[in-house]
Amino acid sequence: PQIAAQADRQLKIDKEVARGRTRAEIREVRDEDRIAELAAMLGGGDEKLARQQARKLLEDAGGNRAVAEGAS
Repeated sequence: PQIAAQADRQLKIDKEVARGRTRAEIREVRDEDRIAELAAMLGGGDEKLARQQARKLLEDAGGNRAVAEGAS
């Protein structure tokens, strides 16, 4: 999460297998979705704390400052 927070953009890759075929979807995560992704990377049992830490990482990185300072 510390490295991901430094990036200008963050991508998420989802993969699914159906009927013997593998399909991958790549999408950019922004705003609250990015907070959620960083929080998931941080792990732990306290989701609220993980989200606060994710916001702090983004704030310290200087990116997505509006998201980092936004609603919880």
